[in-house]
Amino acid sequence: MNDLQKFAAALGNRDWKWWDSCSFRRLTFEDGPDRRDGGALCGWVQPSDGHPDVSMAPGVREFIEAASPQAIARLCDQLDRAASHLLECAQALVQERPDPMRASRAYADAMAFLVAIGKVPESHSMAHRYCTAVIYESLMEQNKE
Repeated sequence: MNDLQKFAAALGNRDWKWWDSCSFRRLTFEDGPDRRDGGALCGWVQPSDGHPDVSMAPGVREFIEAASPQAIARLCDQLDRAASHLLECAQALVQERPDPMRASRAYADAMAFLVAIGKVPESHSMAHRYCTAVIYESLMEQNKE
């Protein structure tokens, strides 16, 4: 993941789109100084020998190589594992009677992360806010005992 992040940052963390008018395809940056037709990647013919080639902005080749389907699958697996672990942590914080403020914050942060990455439906966000308040109040009551 570090390589992919590094290469994306070198490209300005910009987006690109395929343009396919005029019967040929080229990858064009959506913004930035080299936002021109085919500025990220385009095909052309080498004048020296007449062979087809591709021209690309600096860093594009490295990024494309780093963003292989295998690398993306690995990132998705890591994200799934992180989400699972985060959910476990949030549940453990509640069950082990931790500090009420810390537990509420950890639960709220964990649930916000899970909603953000699509592991919990957005419609549950209000329920999570309510649960955070209930957890806090419950733990405060337990700490009084």
